[in-house]
Formats: sequence, structure tokens, C-alpha cells
Amino acid sequence: MTDERLNQVIKMITDSILTPIIYMMEGDAYVEFICFCDSQVTFEELYVLGEKVSEYIDMPAEILDIREYDLYSRIDVISNAEMIYAQDPIVSQIFAEAIFEDYRKDLQEKINMLNRKHESGTYYIQ
Repeated sequence: MTDERLNQVIKMITDSILTPIIYMMEGDAYVEFICFCDSQVTFEELYVLGEKVSEYIDMPAEILDIREYDLYSRIDVISNAEMIYAQDPIVSQIFAEAIFEDYRKDLQEKINMLNRKHESGTYYIQ
């Protein structure tokens, strides 16, 4: 995709939905644009926007809300996808730090559960 087309897609997305950040993941025959959407945005709006983007770039495209991803998929997105838009560089750093903080909390919860199993013989609190 050319820079001109990509810039137009970014404009299409940011004009239609409120998002401080957009990631792009390209497959062989499709493109995913992953946003952190405003809670007022519906799946239908994302679908319609995805159809418009698909038509413009002449390739199947989806507009996705990262809030619908599980923790490990979010980490995959921020680690492997290309960030194509950030409202502010600080926003992208805060976003990444928040996801990794969620990861640290999840990891600590698992460690606590394993310690509980080791100490009491069960994963559950008795």
C-alpha cells in the first residue's frame, strides 16, 4: 500500500471514529486496522467503515477495536503490528505501558496461584 493510500485510510478512520492510536497488520490477502475506539462506537460502524476502506484499497480490510482482544492478543498487536497513527507519541507509550502492566498483574496472579497450590495443595482458597 502506498503512503498516499495509507494516509487516506488513516484519515478515513480518524474522521469516522474517535481513536488515539491505530495499528495495522497485513496478511497476504487482507489488512486489519486495530484501533482503541471510543466506547460509543458500535460493531456496525466498524463494519461499515471496514467496507469503505476495503473498497478504497481494493483489498479486504477490517477495522477492529483492541478492547475486544484478550491480553495476549493485545501484546501481540503492540509487539508485531505496525503503528500507523498516534494522536501523540506519549499516548502510544502510555497505551503500551498499560497493556504490559495488565500482563504483569496477570503473571503475578498466576504466581500467587502456584504458590497457593504449593503451600495448601489446592489452587483455590479454602
